[in-house]
Amino acid sequence: MTKNTDQTANGPKKGFGGLFIIVIIFIVIIAAWFLYLHHGSQNKTVGFKQIYGLGYSSNGKSLYVPVHDGLAVYMNGEWKKQNAEKNDYVGFSMTDDGFYSSGHSGENSKHPDPLGIIKVTNTGKNIKTLGFSGKTNFQIMGVGYYSHAIYVFNPNKNSKMPTSGLYYSLNDGKSWTKSDAKGLIGKPQAIAVHPKNKSIVAVGTDQGLFISKDNGKIFKTVFTGKNVTGLLYGFDGFLYAGAFTDQSEMDKVDLSTGNITSLELSSVEQDPIKYMTQNPKDQKQMVISTQKNDVYTTESAGQNWVVLAKGGKGLFGK
Repeated sequence: MTKNTDQTANGPKKGFGGLFIIVIIFIVIIAAWFLYLHHGSQNKTVGFKQIYGLGYSSNGKSLYVPVHDGLAVYMNGEWKKQNAEKNDYVGFSMTDDGFYSSGHSGENSKHPDPLGIIKVTNTGKNIKTLGFSGKTNFQIMGVGYYSHAIYVFNPNKNSKMPTSGLYYSLNDGKSWTKSDAKGLIGKPQAIAVHPKNKSIVAVGTDQGLFISKDNGKIFKTVFTGKNVTGLLYGFDGFLYAGAFTDQSEMDKVDLSTGNITSLELSSVEQDPIKYMTQNPKDQKQMVISTQKNDVYTTESAGQNWVVLAKGGKGLFGK
């Protein structure tokens, strides 16, 4: 009888221990599922079909990426969608106090389509129209980061631009001057304005890279024989060109000496570079985006690229 009593007493203890373990496992599973949903919901907010530019805020902490339906922002290793109008900010050019853009008005936008030229401040909340609203979409547009000199390729005749071609404004679009653009060869595909000097502008075409130091009156050849798909006039004084022939490449041009250095770019060899930017507070930190909507960053001036987005989907964390 004593033996049977001991067996009966041990039974409930074993059952209770197993139940306790099951409860702990259940709690862990629920916690993991909650974290998955939490992070997953964040990732869902940063999908984008098309990228229209790149640019850092003046404090160097936020990377702005205009996408098909507004603005995506990368900050502190996290992607998020900015609470702003969901416009297509084509011709996006970041400056020290906001950004300039052209493009198309999005869903529930207060602005006519196309946008003409606008200036956006207060992290995308304030939009000021500078001209051509409802008239022209300037797909190729560049603005000096500090100078705010605006350069555009006008596609068609409008009220302030009697013909197509390269125009510039030094007073926030109040008046425009046409550039002769002598020496510029090929189809324009990218433009970059010196951050501080209003007179210096570079243009990339399907036949090469060209630069002007007189507001686009005369362009001198930097190189030819390459299809230039993206341009950046860096804060470090170098001109960066994304080009594509048999494969993608990124060239660093020293305009004072004419030396050209090709940066290591093995991760995006078959994907043309579209946009580039450099952190104004850390010139070794650069970001590029590609035709397939991939985004890469480097913190070593062109070495050790890290993926931030792949195929139009922002990756969680850095």
